[in-house]
Amino acid sequence: MLKPLEVVIGAPLAPYTQRQILLQCHRVICGDAQLLVDLFVNYDCDLDSSNLFERAVNSVVRVAQGLPGTAEQTGAELARESMLAGDALGCITKLLETLGGWVDDKLGVEPAADAAAKARKLAAKASANNDENNEDGDGDGDEGNEGSSSVVGIERAKASKAEYQRAIALFNKKPKKGVALMQKIGRLGETPLEIAAFLRHTPDLDKTVIGDYLGERDEPMLSVMHAYVDAMDFTDQTLDEGIRKFLEGFRLPGESQKIDRLMEKFAERFCKQNPGEYKSADTAYVLAFSVIMLNTDAHNPQVKNKMTKEGFTRNNRGIDDGADLPREHLEDLYDRIVNNEIRMKDENPTLLAQKAEMNAKDGASSFNRTMKDMSNRLGMDVLSQMMFGATKRTQMVSLF
Repeated sequence: MLKPLEVVIGAPLAPYTQRQILLQCHRVICGDAQLLVDLFVNYDCDLDSSNLFERAVNSVVRVAQGLPGTAEQTGAELARESMLAGDALGCITKLLETLGGWVDDKLGVEPAADAAAKARKLAAKASANNDENNEDGDGDGDEGNEGSSSVVGIERAKASKAEYQRAIALFNKKPKKGVALMQKIGRLGETPLEIAAFLRHTPDLDKTVIGDYLGERDEPMLSVMHAYVDAMDFTDQTLDEGIRKFLEGFRLPGESQKIDRLMEKFAERFCKQNPGEYKSADTAYVLAFSVIMLNTDAHNPQVKNKMTKEGFTRNNRGIDDGADLPREHLEDLYDRIVNNEIRMKDENPTLLAQKAEMNAKDGASSFNRTMKDMSNRLGMDVLSQMMFGATKRTQMVSLF
């Protein structure tokens, strides 16, 4: 019911009849006070849900204001859009009347009372409720107090969510300050394990920022990264399956030293849970880099001369403490990567391809941007990082 009314830049408007019917449906909804309150409480005040009520109101307001391009319309087309704007304005008016009546009913005031009087009564009852909560009363609160508690409780829940969302937005710009704010408002614990769980399970966190944060060498970020990886289970998984799981929740950063720390910890954890798979964690570390390189090489359309299976096995000679890994093991690994690209869990390959194609249409100057778009499937420009910023161990074995 919302998407046809929402404006997407560059996308055509939904058919007039469809939008007209949806606005009629919205008007019915706007007349149901309890439904509106339930939507607001269960979505807009819930930390794990989207602001559905706000989104619905914004979509209707946008129609009432006039959609893009309507200023240039004439005749029957302009008349239809004007009628839609009038219908949307009617929805907004109905919404305000309905919610105003609900608040009046909960506060126990007359509908004719002015806004200042209502605000004073709400503040007085909120203060009285706070006093009652601090005493061991016998539960004799009247129905009016119960109603005002509902209004105040909803207001507080929304304010709490807004504060939480501000902390999320701050994390996506300055992660250390975002974590500190989360802790200050009581939404996050102090231990590395708690912070790691927050990074893993909180929606709306920027995956690139998470990767940069986990790759830091200073405390507490280093301990958080260790806790983050130690919470993962790679038991009985192949190396590429482990890498896929490892990269589900963040993008590898672009700085080679940060990548080095992350991949070193991954290799340690993988080998600890799969004893005997490789002679040492160094082997898994080097082979993991090789797998990431192969993934970029195989699935980046700008790379014309693709790495062959023979080349992959040759590049990984002697990495198992001086010995060769079984050729069959390397060949199977090669086939799995070539046939099934490693990408982040929430990435859409179709959208990535479309983005790369759009950049390609810009001409030769778009080469670097296209490379970056495609390699961002792993969260970094892997090709340049590995070829020009290789770590000490990859340099030792001369992988690429």
